[in-house]
Amino acid sequence: MLAGASVPFRCGEWSDLTARQKEESLRLGRDFWAEPLRAPALRLVVACGREAEKLVVDLTAAKLAVTEPLHWGTINVRAYRYTDGKTILALPHLSHYKVFVADARKITPKQIKRLDAIRDTLNACGWSS
Repeated sequence: MLAGASVPFRCGEWSDLTARQKEESLRLGRDFWAEPLRAPALRLVVACGREAEKLVVDLTAAKLAVTEPLHWGTINVRAYRYTDGKTILALPHLSHYKVFVADARKITPKQIKRLDAIRDTLNACGWSS
C-alpha cells in the first residue's frame, strides 16, 4: 500500500493557494510520485481528496472500476484499476470528512455504512474482506 501527500508540504486549505501555487504544488507532487506509482510490488494506493485522486489517476492512466455512495450527501468512494491489477482507492479528504472513528464504542450506524461502502468498493476490485 502507498499513502502520502500529493502536495509534498503542508499548507492550510487548498483554496488558500493561488493558481500558480496550486500548479507548482501539483507539478512537485507529480515529479515526486511518478516513479513510486510504477513500483512492481505496489498493489494499493489510497488517495484522499479530489486533487490527490486526479493526480494519481493521471499519473497511472487508471480506469474507474467502482463507485459507491459514502452515505455522506453526494460524496462517493471510488476505486480505479491500473497496471497488473493495481488498485487506487479514492476517499474524500479525511480532514473534512470523518470517515473513521478513534473510539469504536462511539461508532454510529451511519459510520458503519460508510466503512461498509469502502469495504464493498475494495471487494468489487478483487480485495477480500
